[in-house]
Amino acid sequence: MHQKSDHWQLLFSLESRDIAAKWHLQITGRKLNARRAKEINSSAKQAREFFRNAENSNDSVRPLLTFYGVASLSRAVVLLSYDYFWCMTSEEKAV
Repeated sequence: MHQKSDHWQLLFSLESRDIAAKWHLQITGRKLNARRAKEINSSAKQAREFFRNAENSNDSVRPLLTFYGVASLSRAVVLLSYDYFWCMTSEEKAV
């Protein structure tokens, strides 16, 4: 994994409370509360650690660590944009 690429750096910037709060406001139009910010930051940090460990692990556990990294990063993104998806209509979700 190339954690130094721009895409990875953008995703891992969710480890910053300020950036997560800014993105949440842009996506949902609502202020991010402290509890949700901590959950987003923690999930992003967990993802980074899973990916880092997967990169240096044996072939037998690499897929599992990568899966957990994807799951943790997905959780961060869902928490970031949860209000937006919750408010969408069925037609908007289908697009």
